Amino acid sequence: MKKLIILLLCVIAWSLNIDIHSLENELQKHPEDIKNRLVAASYYIEHNNYAKAQKYLTEVLKKEPKNKYALKLKQKIEAVYLYEKVLKKYKDINTAFNDLYEKQKYKELLHLYNALKTLSKTSQINENNKLNIARVAMWEGKYDLSLNILSRLKNKKTLDYYEIKAYDLYYKGDYKNAKRYFQTLFQTTGKTEYAKKLLDIYFYLGETDSAQKLLLSLKRTHPKIAKEYEQKITQIKQKRLKTLEKQYEKNPNFSNLQQLAYALFETSHKKAIDLVKDYIKQKPNDKNAKIFLAQLLSWSGNNEEALKYLKEFQNSNDMKAKLLFGKILAWQGEYDKALLFLSDVYEHGSPSQKYEAKKMLGFIAMWQNQNSKAKKIFTSLLKQNPKDEDVIEALMVLNHNIKPLIAKYEKLLKKDPGNEEYILKLADYNYMLNNYEKAAYYYEKYLKIHPEKLEIYKTLGDIYLKLKNFYKGFGDLEYYASYKNTKEAYLDLAKRYYWNGFNKEALKVLDELLKKYPNYQDALILKAKILKINPRFVNSSSAATIDEYYAKRSEKILALGDRAYFANLYKSASDYYKEYLFLKPNDYDVREKYAYALEASKEYAKAAGEFYLLMWYKKTPLIEYHYAYNLQKAGKIQQAKKIYEKLLKEVPKPLPGFLKTFINDWKNAWESMNFNKYASFYDKSISQKLYWRLKKQSIFKRASFISVGIYDPILLSKKGNIYTVRFFQVYASKIKKDKGYKTLEIKCDNQQQCKIIKESWTPGTYTPYNPDNSLEKYIKDNLNEINSTKKTEIKLTNKTFPKNGKNYTPKTQTAQQTNTDDIKKQDIVLASDLTLHPQSEKLALDYTYLKKEKATVKNIIQQDLKASNNKAYNWELYGYINYFKDNQNTDMFTRYIRLSHFVKGYYPFLFYKNYNLSEASDKKGFLYGFGVKKNPFLFDVFIDRSGVNALGWDFEYSPFYLRGITFRLNRHNMVYSRKTVCSAQHMKIKSEITGYKVIQKPRELWWSIAYEKVDDGNNVLTPQLEYDIKSFSFKNIPAVLYFSGWYQFNTKQTDCYYSPDKTDTNIIGLKVFKEFRYVRLKLKGGLGYSFFDNTYVYNYGFWFFSKNIKNFEAKAGCQFSNTSGISSPSNYKSMECEISARKIW
Repeated sequence: MKKLIILLLCVIAWSLNIDIHSLENELQKHPEDIKNRLVAASYYIEHNNYAKAQKYLTEVLKKEPKNKYALKLKQKIEAVYLYEKVLKKYKDINTAFNDLYEKQKYKELLHLYNALKTLSKTSQINENNKLNIARVAMWEGKYDLSLNILSRLKNKKTLDYYEIKAYDLYYKGDYKNAKRYFQTLFQTTGKTEYAKKLLDIYFYLGETDSAQKLLLSLKRTHPKIAKEYEQKITQIKQKRLKTLEKQYEKNPNFSNLQQLAYALFETSHKKAIDLVKDYIKQKPNDKNAKIFLAQLLSWSGNNEEALKYLKEFQNSNDMKAKLLFGKILAWQGEYDKALLFLSDVYEHGSPSQKYEAKKMLGFIAMWQNQNSKAKKIFTSLLKQNPKDEDVIEALMVLNHNIKPLIAKYEKLLKKDPGNEEYILKLADYNYMLNNYEKAAYYYEKYLKIHPEKLEIYKTLGDIYLKLKNFYKGFGDLEYYASYKNTKEAYLDLAKRYYWNGFNKEALKVLDELLKKYPNYQDALILKAKILKINPRFVNSSSAATIDEYYAKRSEKILALGDRAYFANLYKSASDYYKEYLFLKPNDYDVREKYAYALEASKEYAKAAGEFYLLMWYKKTPLIEYHYAYNLQKAGKIQQAKKIYEKLLKEVPKPLPGFLKTFINDWKNAWESMNFNKYASFYDKSISQKLYWRLKKQSIFKRASFISVGIYDPILLSKKGNIYTVRFFQVYASKIKKDKGYKTLEIKCDNQQQCKIIKESWTPGTYTPYNPDNSLEKYIKDNLNEINSTKKTEIKLTNKTFPKNGKNYTPKTQTAQQTNTDDIKKQDIVLASDLTLHPQSEKLALDYTYLKKEKATVKNIIQQDLKASNNKAYNWELYGYINYFKDNQNTDMFTRYIRLSHFVKGYYPFLFYKNYNLSEASDKKGFLYGFGVKKNPFLFDVFIDRSGVNALGWDFEYSPFYLRGITFRLNRHNMVYSRKTVCSAQHMKIKSEITGYKVIQKPRELWWSIAYEKVDDGNNVLTPQLEYDIKSFSFKNIPAVLYFSGWYQFNTKQTDCYYSPDKTDTNIIGLKVFKEFRYVRLKLKGGLGYSFFDNTYVYNYGFWFFSKNIKNFEAKAGCQFSNTSGISSPSNYKSMECEISARKIW
């Protein structure tokens, strides 16, 4: 009560304007009045009269030395005096903190901070000083104060913040939270001190498995630390092992046996297996022990011994034992053998055993991806037992309905947090949905319960690799390989190092593996791939499938083509490349070499065609230049000139002034090692990422100095306000030196506020820019050649161009064949991505492997396919069936078939088409004819009996120099487009230009302008287009936003067919694509408006496309719409379905 009264008095003194003179008179009369003296002291402190306040507080403390309120007020006065003293000495409070920190006056620094805290002036301290104060508090053992200061920081994404907080938590004994911070620090910086602290935390928490995984990942990068801590792990394991041994001696039951065997299995498979065998000798009737032994034998790689040990169950009538045996085999992946036992149980077992056996058969089918079979089994089981959760879940998984299962087990886990079954289910189901972070969390949780489940470590490692957490991923995979200790496990580890770009680590694993298994072919092949050798470890006779056979043959053909290319035997090289592309037509890297070989062989027209095709897939200035060059040599002068002039505008240019300034400022900020200044040059999408921030801060702290040299900066491209810049960079610091080409994407608003949105670096050697040896120079030379009347030889360029930061280095070459004795290194013309190597050149000179005659499929692989009739695809059969129906009583069936045959570069063909139309009356008709196609032309002629007896024809021209453009001129019956009985009495002549372009997969642009002249005097103009505006994906399903426009203008209106003065449809919609094994599904739908008809319009449909079926293509689909070229969209509805197929042989 006394304390409360004093507090209230103090509050009153501060808040009210009291009569201080009256109060002082009272204090003189009552020298024992402590309460009023505290009120007076508070009043004078509030009014900055610290001397009088000090006087009254001294009187109070003489009588009550431990009076808390007097001490607090006295502390406040001392804080004020200290604050004023510091401000007299320093400019501001932050200068004072900097000085104290640099002079290592840590106690004075903390004293000043406490003074500011007492005066509620800590907001004056800047972020950097707060970090320094927190660090000093941590050093002085004041961990709560340090954590309190850290909690008040605005920017918690700094290396200092993470480091101080990690140590605060560690020294406070909060190891679980400290572990999280040290893990982040180690992942971003790789510093050994963080790794050591992590290991100490793992040991304290008893997480020896985590410690061992960390040590396995450190073995290759920090071998000293690994060796230091391995002894500690051994001691901990020995202590745990002794505890389990004593437990088993006291009570040798199966449960204690399992725990001890698991612990022994970690260090010695043999000891664990011997222990269980001894137990079975004492208790030979313990079936659980026998199954457990089989599991241990299987984990140690002794599957055969496990099966032998369980042979006693084979001939017994114990269906329960056979069911268990079959399950073990199935769990181990030996499905065929498992099926024998499970089938026996299914035939002779009890009803419950039959049910369990059938269920296991369903799971085997599911694990073997026989989904339709698995669905049938589980559906029949569900009828027998509608409440079987395993069966219900299996069907949900097979139907890809996994989200409800995750929700179900999350609820169950909340009720029973330790249930291992729920944890594993959540891990598996999240993994199926690619929810990798959640899957990893639950797998980690399950492994704490069952650390012996080795296969999960492999799955977990793969998950972390997908999440780009290499430290954890490779730690789990190293752990799995170490304990599995099989050649297959180590090969899997090496593959994952290789797939993720860690070639050195992959080679280390392979070298260790090949010491034990020197003839392990899979390891030898992987090592050869890493070393970029062309291995010949597998011969064609070992190929398991025809696809594998062709893959091996194509490798040999490619090797021969490359040898010929290096030897300047361009004609032979082009023949080999041609046959290789017959087997692998989508290998555009080889197609590029083929194009260069054709060019060097002076087959300019063919080379132009190949370069034109390449531009659709890898449109670079060099490819476009060679396309123009070959057009020029083939006589297409004006076309080549247009491309040269276009390229001249697009070649790399000098940097504009504002970008030069930006890059120079960025370089200076980098060299200053001021992180905040450096980060300000990057977009927030980069600079706010925790991993990026901590990694850069770590580099700055350890670098001591940073020097950056920038050479030959050029502007590669400009798209809107995004500039792509490239330059050669030389980087040096205390800890690292490198040289290479840096590419920056810089976003600039009004050429002032610029930010880096993307950067990449590739190692390389510096080649100074030489204007006399550049692409620009060769383009200008060729343009001068075109413009001049002199017919001088136009120079070829060396086939190399900037790639991974390397400069373009053309050389003057002649295309003529050189004598094999005179081949010199400087005469060899390289294709893109090829480099000279002395060994390759030497091998190229061994002509025993080269054929001087034209290489064909027949003479290349006849030796291995004697019984095979390997022919080119000479025949084609194509056809379709179309059905149209609308709400105007129109029904129309159309059928078409065409047979083509390839003869010496020509495609002659025969075709037939007919229809059945039901409208105001019934009508049918047909046409038949023949034609020929030779790129880029097509022509056909036909007898038309579709309505009137007439002669029809088609002419098409698709010039290869105008990409995707086609010109058409034809004479057809109107019935196929207007779909009325009356229209069958009219013919039309139609001219049309269409264009198609892949903007950026899967975005496309299609357009058409058509003019029709009908024999009734009507003239029809129909422009239309479909443009894919934007592509995106939703849950890994690609989609495209598109616009479709269709417009028609008729000069004559007639009741014979739909012919308004003008009509239109404008639709915006979505296309969605879904890939299956043999089918590709496309969904398309959109809404829009017809401005001429003043009505809303729609169009939607679906299509199925076949894939992965050799020599066969098919398409089927339907579309539904209220728009059509045969009726007004107002109150109109139509449906059109079509099935088409194509077969080649």
